[in-house]
Amino acid sequence: MYSGVLGKFTADAVRLITGPGDEVRIPRKEIVKMGFAAVSLMPEGFDEVLSRVEMTDLLAYLRGQTGRPGN
Repeated sequence: MYSGVLGKFTADAVRLITGPGDEVRIPRKEIVKMGFAAVSLMPEGFDEVLSRVEMTDLLAYLRGQTGRPGN
């Protein structure tokens, strides 16, 4: 089982971003099920490490994302 962020995908395979600079290519024929996680990939307590300004900047950046690159 893999977890991560969906990256570039084709009819033959899906690339899953599993960490900073890390991704895995999974052939579609090997995929049994895909779905959304019930929890965030953001580390627990991350919101307590960032300052209010950093959190505001992060949220503004995330809201500005309209799609995933490479799709």
